[in-house]
Amino acid sequence: MLQKMPVNSNKSAKAENSKKKFLSWPVRGLILIFCSWLAFILTGKVLCKIALDQIAELTNTKITTKSVDFGINGSVFIKDLVIRPERQRKYDDTILKAETVYARFGIGGLLLLHPQLKRISVKDFIFDAQHDLDTDRWNIAAFRIKPPKGAAMEMPVIRLKRGTLQYSEVSNGQVKAVAAVPIDAGFAPVPKTQDDCRFNITTADRSGRGRSVLTGFWKPGRITISGGISSADIPAFEKAWTINALHAQLNYDRSNAYSLKLKIEDLRGRHTFAGDTFAADRQAFLGKPGPFTALQKFFNNYRPSGTVAIDLQARGSLERLSESTLVGKLCCKDVSICYCGFPYTIEHLIGWIDLTEKSAVLNNLCGRHGDTEVTLNGWSEDFGPNWKYQIRMTSDNMVLDNDLYEALSAKQQKSWSAFSPSGLVAIDYRLSRQSQPDEKETLLVELLGIEAAYSQFPYPLKNLSGSLFFTNDNVTVSDVISQVNGCKITLNGKVTACSTEQPIYNISVEAEDVPLDSTLASSLSDKESNFYTRLNMSGLADADIKIFTPQQDLGPASFIADVSLKGTSLRAEDFPLVISDVSAKTIITPGLIQIEDFKG
Repeated sequence: MLQKMPVNSNKSAKAENSKKKFLSWPVRGLILIFCSWLAFILTGKVLCKIALDQIAELTNTKITTKSVDFGINGSVFIKDLVIRPERQRKYDDTILKAETVYARFGIGGLLLLHPQLKRISVKDFIFDAQHDLDTDRWNIAAFRIKPPKGAAMEMPVIRLKRGTLQYSEVSNGQVKAVAAVPIDAGFAPVPKTQDDCRFNITTADRSGRGRSVLTGFWKPGRITISGGISSADIPAFEKAWTINALHAQLNYDRSNAYSLKLKIEDLRGRHTFAGDTFAADRQAFLGKPGPFTALQKFFNNYRPSGTVAIDLQARGSLERLSESTLVGKLCCKDVSICYCGFPYTIEHLIGWIDLTEKSAVLNNLCGRHGDTEVTLNGWSEDFGPNWKYQIRMTSDNMVLDNDLYEALSAKQQKSWSAFSPSGLVAIDYRLSRQSQPDEKETLLVELLGIEAAYSQFPYPLKNLSGSLFFTNDNVTVSDVISQVNGCKITLNGKVTACSTEQPIYNISVEAEDVPLDSTLASSLSDKESNFYTRLNMSGLADADIKIFTPQQDLGPASFIADVSLKGTSLRAEDFPLVISDVSAKTIITPGLIQIEDFKG
């Protein structure tokens, strides 16, 4: 017994030592964790750099800040965050500016010495997508949300608040903001997946119907979006718009090749102001040829507003969007357009426009201006220097009203005022170009019983029929006839060189059975009227009048009138004898009246 005692004593000592060692591991672990935690607190600057590096890795960009502070709970507070492409341009090509950014690391990652961002909150920011029209490059070409490297790394939860999504164009180093959308957004990883992410984007208010919301799903290589989106109603921008129903799917690869399917059921747009802020520098910002530039030209020139639906597919490179291929349809449901060169608003336009990257086809778009009904047809292709197009606008009941007069140029208004027309006409307007210098413009006007009077000889012409054909520099008058109560007046001829200061006239007027009454007297010049009044004439007259430009097309317009009296009576004031059944031939030229073959 006494000999076994040392043996038992040794076993007891070993057990005690083993127990002490077992208890020391948790203590050592706690000490190690505490030391690590203390080390992270003491090396906050390192964590700040890690946070910025992970944000840069997520966005594939270059980041600068004004200040970065680290909190003991594993958070990083960033002021004045600026995100730019790796290769900076000579102008300010900033992608994102944010006043404040809050980033928080996961506690588990800190304890395991493997810090990973779990949440990023960005407030009061501007995300600016810039298109350089000179180089056809976008500042966001390299920007992309990508999952962090490493199988254990996860996408952080991202919150964007009180922000603005802005589209800008750059030309000759000058940046011009074109459109803006206020947004709040959230991005969060999908549970049990490594790379997938869900997101929602909230934009502007929809006329009292609440803010528009887009929801989507993202995974590397694919983005799907559905919902609504609204632009900001900002006076600095030309249009405000709302999309109530949108569905889009974007596929892309590492080479930035993409394919897009887009359906918009209800896009509504309206102008925020009537002026033309961008008129002075618009030409510099039109961009390179392509479907997007052509669409921009259309918006610039025609200022559309109203409701449309869009169904299109596009393919190309995200770095060269202007070279994309495109096919689709645009359905005008209730659209208003107003061409800047002829500000005559056409409202309630409905119909289809077929689109490709090289062409647009208008298919019987029908609209109206007040009581005037208008139909548009035509096509446009090759949007670059070899742009070709043929546009046709027709109407069977265009009203000659003040709105139409105000849409004319100053020179056209002068011609209008010379005749003061009123009533209805049918029009067929065509604008075409087959090559750069070869633009043709024609207008056929069919008179539908209108009234007019020439200011130099204001004899009222009523119930006018016939046609006027306008080309780039000429006007052709064909069988323009006024026929009222047996009196018939017919005009034919041509006016050329209309764009010059000396138009060339060659017009013939045939008049049959014109009453010799006070209406005719009031249309004559003072000298002619005095002569006519002194004769107290009554009866009828025929006339053959020529209006022409003499002196080898250099002098002012003149006329010669061959007037024949028939069945006329007259009585001179100083010779009170009534002469009946008078017939005579009278030649009238400016300043001269010559009477021949007088019988009575």
